[in-house]
Amino acid sequence: MSIIRDKQTSLGTLYERCDSNNKLIQKFGAIGFKRASESKRTYFIITDLNGSLVDAANIYLNKKIGHSKYRKRETAFSALKVFFSFLQLLHLNHPRELTNDISSIKVQEQLVQIERFLQKFCTKQKQLNEQIKQHSKLSISSVSSGSNVPRSQINLNISTLKQYIERRIDEIEKADILKINKTEKLRSEKKELDKYVDGLRQQIVDNFELKLYINKLETENRRLILQIEDRQRDIQKLEIENNKLRKEVSKQNNQKIVPFN
Repeated sequence: MSIIRDKQTSLGTLYERCDSNNKLIQKFGAIGFKRASESKRTYFIITDLNGSLVDAANIYLNKKIGHSKYRKRETAFSALKVFFSFLQLLHLNHPRELTNDISSIKVQEQLVQIERFLQKFCTKQKQLNEQIKQHSKLSISSVSSGSNVPRSQINLNISTLKQYIERRIDEIEKADILKINKTEKLRSEKKELDKYVDGLRQQIVDNFELKLYINKLETENRRLILQIEDRQRDIQKLEIENNKLRKEVSKQNNQKIVPFN
């Protein structure tokens, strides 16, 4: 079973297909770069990982909207890089049935619109993430700064202001409105689970290697047993042959006896 991972680079989104042992099988995607001509016109170029030009994308970027505003062309550039990488991910980088659609100005304009929305969505998520980080931890210092109550006044009123702040911080952290503590707990549990799974995997590998070693020993043991049995048969044959020779020698000796009469 293969695993596909996306990798964001300065040139575009790359996809890596790995086997179950995390060994790289295949890398694919569409990358792009910008070049300025002597006339100071900026060209947006998209290629595959082998350096082959993606004609449909390049014609659209540099001819059909070549005189549009830079921001529009840059957004289209980002959208088409992602789109053609996605086509390769689906093994549709040269589909006959999609050739006309990809070359269509309307479809490419719609791709730009979709990518513009997705980029705004990602930007908003990043902003929200930063806001969550800013509001994820309370302390006496942050309460002092946010409420414009001097820290010196809080320290002077330990039994009132300071104790109140500490109690409220404790209550708010227990409420865990943003589920930060729960997320941290899940992350910690996942880390422990990953260690356990890695241990199981190693145990499976060790058991497999041990089984191979045992099979090797059993094969060697059978070979030695057969060898011993062959030696025993050889010994039996030699003993039989030796007995025959002794009888023959004894017979010959008896025939050579000369009587004294």
